[in-house]
Amino acid sequence: AKTTSLKTGQEVSLLPCNVDTPRPRISKLIIKNFRTIGSNPVEIDLDDIVVLVGANNCGKSSILRAYEVAMSTGSKDGKLKIEDFPNNVVNTNALPEIEVHTVISENKPGERWIMYLSNGEMLIREKWTWSSENVEPERHGFDVQTNSWSNEVPWGAPNVANAYRPKPHRIDAFASPE
Repeated sequence: AKTTSLKTGQEVSLLPCNVDTPRPRISKLIIKNFRTIGSNPVEIDLDDIVVLVGANNCGKSSILRAYEVAMSTGSKDGKLKIEDFPNNVVNTNALPEIEVHTVISENKPGERWIMYLSNGEMLIREKWTWSSENVEPERHGFDVQTNSWSNEVPWGAPNVANAYRPKPHRIDAFASPE
């Protein structure tokens, strides 16, 4: 996967230069005002494999749907339906918000987006907010230089950013073994 740098006009690889370099990974998902999740955010630390287990109606499907929607921005699947809003109502004081933390080890999107971790890895934070059903979300990047959210974003276009992230693999409770 490749993209063209807006600053230099040169083609840049999205994949690590060294095959031994770890691929980017999602390390955290923070969800607020989404489906059954209210204004008190739910934070999920992610590892190589994540399994959501719990009683019926505790929010497992809401968490997975939030991840799927955030990873699909820029396509029709990245738009919310009215049932994705709490109580099926668009409340302008409590809009759905999904934050994704991506850990990278190279191919930096720019110093202003990188929080350096103690283990040498680099963390990029992005957030999406939906103002209504069937619309593209507002995407924000966390600017570490100003310590605040910016309307500018790391990696530019959503499809470039999504190339860094793993795709969700949903297995429903009553899915066939095939």
